[in-house]
Amino acid sequence: MSKIIKCLFVSTFILVSFLGCGRKHSKEEITFAFWSDNFNRRFAERCVEYYNTNRNPRIPVRFFPAEGNYTAKLLTAIAGDSSPDIMLLMPEDIADFASRGALYDLTSFIEIDPEFIKYKSDSWKEVWDNNKFNGRDYGIPIWTNSISIFYNKTLFDKEGISYPDETWDWDMLLQSAKRLTKDADGDGRNEQFGFGGVPLDMRGWHLYLYIRQNRGAFFNEDRTKSLINMPEAVEAIQWVVDLSKKHHIAPTKTEMTTGEFGWGGETLLLTGRVAMIWGGRWMMLPLSDAKDLKFEWGVSPFPSGKQRVTVSAAVYLAISAKTKHPQECWEFLRFMMGEEGQKLVISDRCEIPVLKSLAYSQEYLNRFSRPRENEIFIQELEHAESYPYVAGQMSWMDEARQVLEMAYLGKISVKEACDEIARKHEILLGSGEIKP
Repeated sequence: MSKIIKCLFVSTFILVSFLGCGRKHSKEEITFAFWSDNFNRRFAERCVEYYNTNRNPRIPVRFFPAEGNYTAKLLTAIAGDSSPDIMLLMPEDIADFASRGALYDLTSFIEIDPEFIKYKSDSWKEVWDNNKFNGRDYGIPIWTNSISIFYNKTLFDKEGISYPDETWDWDMLLQSAKRLTKDADGDGRNEQFGFGGVPLDMRGWHLYLYIRQNRGAFFNEDRTKSLINMPEAVEAIQWVVDLSKKHHIAPTKTEMTTGEFGWGGETLLLTGRVAMIWGGRWMMLPLSDAKDLKFEWGVSPFPSGKQRVTVSAAVYLAISAKTKHPQECWEFLRFMMGEEGQKLVISDRCEIPVLKSLAYSQEYLNRFSRPRENEIFIQELEHAESYPYVAGQMSWMDEARQVLEMAYLGKISVKEACDEIARKHEILLGSGEIKP
């Protein structure tokens, strides 16, 4: 090879190497785990595409599908040293994952990032209640929700009953539901129910909402003692059981699982044979999309008990403790809670954005062309509480559901069930399986 050709080769190599080093993107990627059903996958992929295209990050983000049992798949990946860099987590998962050492401590990011401090000041206070473990921050909220009543206006009109509003309490709900419950042929089986009922489940918002409205609680203030067997909680659970077992204004479990009523608020209301259900804003999507709906529907604030309380539940993004790129992961989290990410939540989902300024924007209020209904959900957040979670409580709550089932079937009293649930909590707390 001549000296001239050699020089040209070397010069070209140096130039290509220099240009290559100057490229913003590397072969590295940040993986982002999200629910993998079609609806949620489309949303996650759109967020990733928008971020990579418009933010042009140094290290791009890639969607990480966790199909099947999402939480179990994440725990398997973490145990196998293949944890995704960023994870979508439900509020009950934050303390559990953090207690395992699986999450990156975000406290310093949250406290010193001036842009993020602005976002946090524009959000509802309660969305930050479940992102902590041992006083440290391990997640950031990307959306939230509140609970209201969805009702069939057509059935109310037929009976001449005024629509539910902010003046309603439990008694008004019960009395109206009795009038809306129908056994037209007198065969002892209701063809129409006034209310959809409440699952006896401590894992979700279901029982907690009624217990708090009755001035009860799951735990004491530092979450070291279960208060589920206190009179306020027992009374609230008994009221829930009586809806179907005593008053029969809500379908029994047998009717919901083996009959035509199915299970879940969406099914119950869409049949046109249940007058009211409780639910979050996610119900607006199937109701708005239904092509052959034969009734008009509305939304009202949740009826109050001894105090006016509703429950909010945020969903969080967290970073793996094993990530090699915590700063780049944080930039994606900040994007998702910022204005661009929150506008994607508004346009693509049914949940409520965590930024108050966007929740009260026309973009949110005009979604589904239902400004009044949308406004009710954000008004409910103004007096909402977050659900209390502690590490290791999921197995206790699963067991509690089985014990409450015994009370529902009449094999033990509600008080006996609650005493057993509280006793089990004390045992698990003493063994260290539950960590406040």
